[in-house]
Amino acid sequence: GALAVNTIKGVTKALINADVNVNQDSTIDAAASSQSVTVRATDATDIVDFTGAGSFGSSAGVGIGLDANVVWKDTKAIIAGSVSADTQIDVIADVEENMLATVVGLAGGGSDAVGGSVGLMLIKNDVQALVESTATLVSDGNIKVHAEDDSDVFFLTGGGGFGGSNGIAGAFGVTVHVG
Repeated sequence: GALAVNTIKGVTKALINADVNVNQDSTIDAAASSQSVTVRATDATDIVDFTGAGSFGSSAGVGIGLDANVVWKDTKAIIAGSVSADTQIDVIADVEENMLATVVGLAGGGSDAVGGSVGLMLIKNDVQALVESTATLVSDGNIKVHAEDDSDVFFLTGGGGFGGSNGIAGAFGVTVHVG
């Protein structure tokens, strides 16, 4: 048999606190004619996971593959203070997951064989771009508040049992995306 487990837990924050003032000094206006302010929190994960088990016996064989991938992220971009910018203010939180997982269990036997696999993929993300009630934003251009959770998942489970008399195979896979 084979077992593979990937667990990723991450916290990513970009923050301008409530007691912070950005570009509030009026003596720098001439130099600030093209300024912008960006608060960006970004988290990206790439997983390529292949799990396999094989068992072959003269009379019986049992092969089982087990796989679990758990990704749990808290990603926030926050402005709580005072921010001024002539061209643009951006508050951006982005999370990206690219996950490829395959789990297979194969078995062969002269008389009996059992092969199978079980796989679980759990993605739970809390992605927020926030302007708190304590914030003051001033801009002659745009103010953009953007949060995005982009997950691409390919998940394959399989099993094969090849016996002279009896062959049993099964596969079960579950993908859960919350957030």
